[in-house]
Parts: sequence; C-alpha cells; structure tokens
Amino acid sequence: MVTVPMDIDFPLDEHLRGLVAGLSQLFESRGVAAYATGGFIRDGLRGSSVKDLDVSIDADPCSLAPEIAGAFGRSFFVMDEDRRLVRVLLP
Repeated sequence: MVTVPMDIDFPLDEHLRGLVAGLSQLFESRGVAAYATGGFIRDGLRGSSVKDLDVSIDADPCSLAPEIAGAFGRSFFVMDEDRRLVRVLLP
C-alpha cells in the first residue's frame, strides 16, 4: 500500500471539497474504507485542477452505489457487474 503524505494540498474547488467531505462521512458511518484513486490522484499530485473523483472501496460497490446516489439525490449505473465497477453520477 502506498500512503500519500497529508501535507499535500490538492487543488480542489469548494464544491469538490464538500463532495469529498460528504463521501468521507458516508463511508465512515458505514465502516467502509475508501481510497482516492485514478485521475484524482494523478491530477492532484501534478498540481493540476482536479475535475473528478475516483474512489475504490473495501465493500461491494454494487450494493453501496444506490445508497451513495440516494444520499446526494443522484443516479448510478453498473458499468461491469462481474468486475464490480459502478459509476455514481454526483453533482
């Protein structure tokens, strides 16, 4: 496992910071470990503007996606059920 030092300040706008905070609360309240992945990490480490959020979780995303989408009043779809890939369309 790679741990990113917490003193790195990702260039997140206020909206994305609020979204991250809301997701963090949701995952924590369910006892689900969540990890930022993909382009979110790449762009943040480059100092580029972060436009989206990719998250990997230690739970079944197909089961949790309806709850995440519902908490934000949004929708989701299963991209690949066999590989347990889900996209939640957040504001």
